[in-house]
This record gives sequence, C-alpha cells and structure tokens, in this order.
Amino acid sequence: MSAAKLADLRVIILDPDPAKYHLETLRAVLLVLDVTRVRDASDVPRLFERLKGFQADVLLASLAPAEAERLAQLVRRDPASPNPKLPIIVVSTPMTPADVTRLRDAGVTEMLVHPITVKSLGARLESAVLLPRSFVQAGEFVGPDRRRRTGDYQGEDRRRR
Repeated sequence: MSAAKLADLRVIILDPDPAKYHLETLRAVLLVLDVTRVRDASDVPRLFERLKGFQADVLLASLAPAEAERLAQLVRRDPASPNPKLPIIVVSTPMTPADVTRLRDAGVTEMLVHPITVKSLGARLESAVLLPRSFVQAGEFVGPDRRRRTGDYQGEDRRRR
C-alpha cells in the first residue's frame, strides 16, 4: 500500500449516529493513514450538499446493511446525486452472506466489518480508490464491476451474440 497515495485522498464519512462514536473512530484511523482531508455528513441530503463543494474520492458509510443498501441506491441512481460513480465503502456490524450480496448488487464498492483496524481500512481504501474496478451501468445494475476475477475465460462468450 502506498501511504503517500492514501494521504492524498479526500474522504467523506456518512454517520447518522448522534453519538458519533464510529465517526471519531474512522477519523482516528484515517489520521493514522495520513488522510487529513475528511468531511462528514449525518444524512443523505447533507451528504449530497457536501459533495457539491467537496470532490471526495471515497465515501465511508457507517450504516447497518439495510441502510447502506438504500444509500448505495441513492448515490448510484438518484438524479440529485453529485457523483454516482463515487466509491462506497460500508463500515458495518457483522453481515450475513445475503447482506453482502444485496450490498454488492446495490453498487457498494467495498465492505468492512467492525472492529476496524488501520490495516483493514487501508486495504479497502486501496482496493476501492487506488485499484478501482470498472464502473458498470447495465440494466438493473449500476456500480463497480461485481466480478473481481480477471483472466482469460476459456468458455463460449454468450454475451457477444
């Protein structure tokens, strides 16, 4: 991981919790990663407003899986969204495999489960921002390519028919 490249990131954090425990934890971990350009928002309207004046490289969303799924749909599809291609990293409590599938299908870029570490957040930031997957807008899906594997496919290419 390139610390210099991470230090250049502009991060926006969405944390609707009035106590802001997760917000402060994320800020502290980002500071250890030398990420200092950080803004926050407590709800989606404030998030969209902040994104109009802050060119974020990534969104960290401290939300439960159901809320994160709705957020991803709004960021990806709402006409008022300032940046539908913004990488979204969801930081959440433990998730079921069904939660992970729904979040991936909603357009979430990466997921991270509490408790977070400097290494785990750094790895997700690197994956989402420094090594991005191609962005797909096809039919019902809008978001980063869900396929992580690259390589030579040996079967019939049925999509080109």
